[in-house]
Amino acid sequence: VVFKGPDTASVAYSEIKRVCDILLGVPTTCVNSKKSRGEFKLATVKGIVLKINAKLGGYSVGEIGPSVNWRVKLPWKDKTMVFGIDVSHPAPGSRQPSVFAITALMDEWGHRYLSRYKAQSRRVEVGTTDMEEMIEGLIEDFSRANEGPPDSILVYRDGVSDSQFGQVLATEVEAFRTVARRLCETEMFKSEGITSWMPTITY
Repeated sequence: VVFKGPDTASVAYSEIKRVCDILLGVPTTCVNSKKSRGEFKLATVKGIVLKINAKLGGYSVGEIGPSVNWRVKLPWKDKTMVFGIDVSHPAPGSRQPSVFAITALMDEWGHRYLSRYKAQSRRVEVGTTDMEEMIEGLIEDFSRANEGPPDSILVYRDGVSDSQFGQVLATEVEAFRTVARRLCETEMFKSEGITSWMPTITY
């Protein structure tokens, strides 16, 4: 869905994004009405088309070679799954909860991602028990898309202070290990003949 609207701070923008992203699962792109007045600049059109292409699962970055291959593989030696983890906290004085979010790479080209998020106690940085469920679902999705689970897991963790790092490392790395052990007991892994699996985890 492409719609023309005022700006990202408007109520209409927020509502369209909420309905399409959360309720319908439909990708959307907003064209700012200020930028769309008169003739479009080429740079603006390119930006809009790149966003639409990415949201529809296309590849926007690559190389031109003898076979005109527009995709560039990430330089992994084995099957690697990349996670990004962060916690969004409410403004000081707000009674809203914090939101724990995980994004995970689903292909070897660095283009396709899936995400999960959950509300948790306000101002808490460390992932809760819900984190295991989120990780498990993402690894299952990766395994379906790549004919098996990853050999290595690389985690980019944002928002952690030096004083919190030890606690976050111990809690969240253990969550990945717990999920790995639990997945070996699932029908999905058993049907693939996987009875023991523990990827290399880099945090």
